[in-house]
Amino acid sequence: MDTFMHPLGVLSDEDSWTIFKRFAFAGKSDEFCENLEDVGKKVSDKCRGLPLASETVGSFMVLKDTKEEWEHVLNDKIWQLELEDRVSNPLMLSYYDLSPAVKRCFCYCANFPKGTKIDAVNLIQIWMAQGYLYDGTVDMEITGRRHLNSLVTRSLFQDPERDKDSRAVLSVKMHDMVHDVASYLMENECLMVTEMPNKVRENRHLTVTLEDDTTFPSPPKQSKKLYTFSIQSFHDCPQIVVTQDCVTLPPEFFNNFKYLKTLDMSRNMLLVIPNDVDKLKNLCYLNLSHNPFYELPETLCNLPNLQTLKLIACYHLTKLPQSIGKLEKLRHLEIDETRSLVSLPKAVANLTSLRTLSRFLIGNDDEACSLGDLKNLNHLRGRLEIEGLNQTDVSEAKEAELEKKEHVSDLNINCLFASSVIDGLGLNPTLEVLRIDKYGGQGFPNWMADLTKLKKVRLHEWANCINLPPLGKLPLLKVLHIEGFKAITHVGSEFLGVSSSLSSTTAFPKLEKLKFSHMERWEEWNIDMMKDSKIMPCIRYLNLSQCDKLQSLPQKLLGLPIKKLRIRKCPFLKQRYQKETGVSMDMVSHISNVRIQ
Repeated sequence: MDTFMHPLGVLSDEDSWTIFKRFAFAGKSDEFCENLEDVGKKVSDKCRGLPLASETVGSFMVLKDTKEEWEHVLNDKIWQLELEDRVSNPLMLSYYDLSPAVKRCFCYCANFPKGTKIDAVNLIQIWMAQGYLYDGTVDMEITGRRHLNSLVTRSLFQDPERDKDSRAVLSVKMHDMVHDVASYLMENECLMVTEMPNKVRENRHLTVTLEDDTTFPSPPKQSKKLYTFSIQSFHDCPQIVVTQDCVTLPPEFFNNFKYLKTLDMSRNMLLVIPNDVDKLKNLCYLNLSHNPFYELPETLCNLPNLQTLKLIACYHLTKLPQSIGKLEKLRHLEIDETRSLVSLPKAVANLTSLRTLSRFLIGNDDEACSLGDLKNLNHLRGRLEIEGLNQTDVSEAKEAELEKKEHVSDLNINCLFASSVIDGLGLNPTLEVLRIDKYGGQGFPNWMADLTKLKKVRLHEWANCINLPPLGKLPLLKVLHIEGFKAITHVGSEFLGVSSSLSSTTAFPKLEKLKFSHMERWEEWNIDMMKDSKIMPCIRYLNLSQCDKLQSLPQKLLGLPIKKLRIRKCPFLKQRYQKETGVSMDMVSHISNVRIQ
């Protein structure tokens, strides 16, 4: 089939101005816009009809508050520079308007191939390893987040994916033209190849993208000047290790990387990490994720500057080095999806600089972590998962001092059917997300209703619980999923958390999504409140799945502003509310999106 390439033209002056002023005048007063319209149009014309140039220049012009600043940009000598054809003068102007610290962070992104979806947290960790973020006043991760947001605001990073709740940037991309600017600026420092070079001379950053069926290469000679070394093979860690396809690094693989700060060897089918990894004395970032090795050498703990250790999806990893506590500067230990890892070494308690510890695994021997070993890890932030509470006691729960973990916003507790231990936990009231799996008690922890900042809650497999906790008291709760409460037969006003005798009260004032699943014995759901009381005024989504014996839904519930209703494997509810045949189908006819299976 013949193909036809249509060359894209440039925008008209009018269209270019429309894009430019949308960014440059955002949030400005009418008077400001009128005074600077003439100067703005002249700057816009210099963008030569390139949409990206109009957007990026407009994005940094909005930061200029005086006519003098705007005229300075208009008269900048960068417009007249003779650059390579691939490098845009307007984009170069955007670069020169950055602070020195943000310039370094921007240029480093030349190490990523064009079109790469760049994970925000990973990028900040790499910037930190390269020494770009230290200022001695705030956490480096916070500084990195500010630099990242600055590049997004200026449109030098595009297509940002954001967390639905916090709006924090999760990932970004660089437009090819922006990437060309970064590559131009880093031309003598970055080297991206598909085969390992024999020598690395002046380059500081080496990325090798191996093609399919390529034999894992030996490291280049004369690589002492490298700050970054990344080998990308794109292999997933196999579920079952097939040793003939795996790579065992030679004993002296790391001998020539004297100044290396960032090492990424993820997805390379590595079966053995050699002992000479301890030669990397300046290493700050080590990514070994998605590799099938069973253990790490103890010598890895001799890396005095290591800040980030990533072991994500190393399915066959059975233990961490016992001397891991020697890594005093370690800030991020990522062990998600390490399903063969059942406990952490006792020495993890000494890692008091940790900001990220994705899983805290309690063991049953003297060399393994106990719950109390969380006590001094007070810099932990973000998400924390605790597993193995059945192997500890109430005294350990109090010693853990979880109430002091004020930066942990997302907590996942796997009780393994323990109850008294979790009752003894004291959680920080700033917690926003909570998941509790396999709680063994008949009631519920007495502190649940005190966590007034909670926005998301998931309670999973509480096999013995006979009453739901009074979650309607939580003023900010938006999402609630209750699953596997096999002893529940009745849900009533106790779930709402408000007294039926009180008027002018609201249960679940912010709840938007409610889901029940695997509630096999649940038969009855009643809502009993005073006339002036309210329930779930913000509810939009209701999902019931595998509630085999539930007879009907409360009439007051179905009168709420639900937009989407899902009923699956609930035979009595299906019989009652099924379209055309259900005896109470009229009660859900006002809901715009109904699916009953």
